[in-house]
Amino acid sequence: MGLGEEEFSRFAAGSVFIAVPIIVLYFVLAKNMVTGLTAGSVKG
Repeated sequence: MGLGEEEFSRFAAGSVFIAVPIIVLYFVLAKNMVTGLTAGSVKG
């Protein structure tokens, strides 16, 4: 009941194609979130 080699490679490729945009989006949003938090914490 295991995955065959072809099915596993297809699953791995699909996982990478889904994970990479999420990681890029996380880093872009994290940069904006840090700048927003630091700008909001400055009094004046």
